[in-house]
Amino acid sequence: MIDVLYDNKVESRMARENERYEEVNQLTGTYLFEYDVENHSYYVCANYENMFELTDDMKVGPWSMLESLKTDDESREELYAFIQKVKMKTDKRQITLKLKTVNGEWKWFSIVVQSLLGLNNSLARVLVVIQDIDEEMRVKKELAYRTSYDSITQLYNAESFYKRTAERLEVDEEARYAVISVGIDHFTVIADRFGIEASNKCLKFLSACIINHLKWEDVACRYDADVFVVLKKYDNDDELVDFAKQLSNEFAIEEAKRCGSTLAFGIYKVVNNDLPVQLMCDRSLLARREARGNKILNYAFYNDKIRLMRRYHSEMESEMEGALVNKEFLMYLQPKIDLKTGKIHGAEALVRWQHKPDEIRMPGDFLPLFESNGFIKKLDEYMWDAAAQFISEIKEEGMLVPISVNISRYHVDNSDLVKTLSEITKRHGIENKYLELEITETLFTQDVTKLYKVMQSLQENGFVLEMDDFGSGYSSLNMLREAPVGVVKIDRYFIDEILLTKKGQIVIENTVNMLKQLGMLVVAEGVEKREQVDFLKSVKCDVVQGYYFSKPVPAENFRKMLREEKQNA
Repeated sequence: MIDVLYDNKVESRMARENERYEEVNQLTGTYLFEYDVENHSYYVCANYENMFELTDDMKVGPWSMLESLKTDDESREELYAFIQKVKMKTDKRQITLKLKTVNGEWKWFSIVVQSLLGLNNSLARVLVVIQDIDEEMRVKKELAYRTSYDSITQLYNAESFYKRTAERLEVDEEARYAVISVGIDHFTVIADRFGIEASNKCLKFLSACIINHLKWEDVACRYDADVFVVLKKYDNDDELVDFAKQLSNEFAIEEAKRCGSTLAFGIYKVVNNDLPVQLMCDRSLLARREARGNKILNYAFYNDKIRLMRRYHSEMESEMEGALVNKEFLMYLQPKIDLKTGKIHGAEALVRWQHKPDEIRMPGDFLPLFESNGFIKKLDEYMWDAAAQFISEIKEEGMLVPISVNISRYHVDNSDLVKTLSEITKRHGIENKYLELEITETLFTQDVTKLYKVMQSLQENGFVLEMDDFGSGYSSLNMLREAPVGVVKIDRYFIDEILLTKKGQIVIENTVNMLKQLGMLVVAEGVEKREQVDFLKSVKCDVVQGYYFSKPVPAENFRKMLREEKQNA
């Protein structure tokens, strides 16, 4: 009786342990089976058939269940090779494969096989543990995808493009390839007017258009923001031009049209496959700069002119720091004239680079470069200081007038603008209102939330804010309603229209009236003819600036103008 009770307890304990064992398997997604060679039998865990198909003919030998696992065609040979290795050695081996489940799904599993030897080193048991790792593999694949692809367009990112392009050029070195950059002009305006969803819609649409024109050997990526880069195989230049024209014709997004957005292309024909792919992309992007804003010919090929320009830019970059230290950047001033009194109202500070005694570089030669490499921050602050010092000097002579300086986007994004400007005016002992701040209208087409916050703070600290180039963009009326500005400078394009059409005159007159009703001081730039002065005076424009009165002159020449005006008063 005691033996029977003992056996029942043992069996009961073993049953409970087995139940716990099966529960652990279920919870951890583990499926196992074991083959006993001596008894020619399989032990299969209870949950195995919930995941994999199992029939009697699969349990006929030590390897039969392992061989019966269903893989895709690509993995079948991999599983077969794995089994052969397991048969030859007794150490533990592992493989990761995608297997077909009993309900027809494909999932990732880790398979661990251990062959155990008995007497005379003959096979005694085969233990197989299969672990469900599908979720883990999906996460890994997702992370790998994210590191290789752009999340919005599903195209390669730049790093993956470099890699794939290098591989393609290596295996197909006799073929002709070109690296083509494609960008959306005024892309930031789309986001500003219609929101981020509209701008993403444009990116997705353009990426779909690009994909439709790709051959199997081509490679494409979203390179940066609104710029895409394509490696395209071609036979002649006409194919590359046709690619640009076809994409331009297909890019028909309503939001883009309403913002004046078009495509611009830069084309670099690969002549040396060993050149770093990033450098190929750089050359394509340089060519695209030549095409930006050109409504007639919106593509450009990289050539010797662009190569020389790049060399010229490199030369300037090597000299710019020294030029700042040596005070080679000069402040020129262009007078602003009060139309009521005919007297000097103030001036705009403009920079010139005295590169050599007989060579002056104009702003268009170096400012775009400085804006792209960040040196604009140092140069702007240098010019602000020069303007503040000049204001302090003419104040001492009783000739105080405001001088306006330019603010670039870099300062809004990367510096404590209010603190920097306030320290400059304090250092030179002038009121903040005399250092007027010109903010170009293009800054308002980007992230205006931060811009308005900075502008509001500047205004609260006594600085006068002036919107430059009014009318050159696409969101002027919205900006006037929201932007904290006290002065608006009408773009020279409108001024040119005055003498051309009656409609132009009507636009100018109503624009001036509207701005004055909003309580703003109105400045017109680019005034070059007497007829323009008379018309602007008739519509009660406040201040004018242009070659009719004076070109930009060295600061000392402007000082002489103020002295003469003071003497004649």
